[in-house]
Amino acid sequence: MNLPRRSCGARWTGGSTVDCGGIRLSLHKSAITMVEMLIVVFVLGLLVVLLVAMLRTRHVKQDWGSCINHLKFTGLAFQQWADDNNSRYPMQVPVTNGGTRDFLTNGEAAVHFRILSNYLNTPTVLWCPRDAGRTRGRDFSGEFNNSNVSYFLGVDVNFNFPAMLLAGDRLMTISGKQAASGALDLHTNSPVGWTKSIHNGKGNLLFVDGHTEQSDTQLLQASLRRTAATNRVLIP
Repeated sequence: MNLPRRSCGARWTGGSTVDCGGIRLSLHKSAITMVEMLIVVFVLGLLVVLLVAMLRTRHVKQDWGSCINHLKFTGLAFQQWADDNNSRYPMQVPVTNGGTRDFLTNGEAAVHFRILSNYLNTPTVLWCPRDAGRTRGRDFSGEFNNSNVSYFLGVDVNFNFPAMLLAGDRLMTISGKQAASGALDLHTNSPVGWTKSIHNGKGNLLFVDGHTEQSDTQLLQASLRRTAATNRVLIP
């Protein structure tokens, strides 16, 4: 059975309350204060900063992973080329026999990578996404050159010396100064290091035996000592 509604006989007594049959009801509205608003804004801003930092770190790690994976693919291509050419690298085979040895004197690195086109399929593998000084090549046509290559090349590598450097990030330093493009002799005691331009003072290395390493300056110098030989490299 529905009962008729009864009014409480509310009477405003002034101020912020209402007298309802002896019961005082507050007229205050629930509102967020300025301090609470500032706290909310601060927390939201902090969350945005943390999210951006997390995404940036993830992006850097992905790029680093891409660079070292590209080196691995490059090493595999060199291995396949050598398997088809009596265990010799292109730099050890004259042009008349399909190699690139005759081009060693011009100091250009790209020509020795271009010959791997049948094994790499795309020049993107020769480019590190973190290398702002190089651009991704579209194909291995005549336009492909050093500007599409992010890695130095070891030209005197030998399968009998698996610890020798076959390739690696191009931005190395000698006595604290960035190494220029062209030929460079790296001795076991050379004061080499990495610039901060690509991987913030670190770099990637590819060895003759096909394995890759992510190294800082100390590991780079240790890698040179392990080779027990002079590593002549071409920097694009």
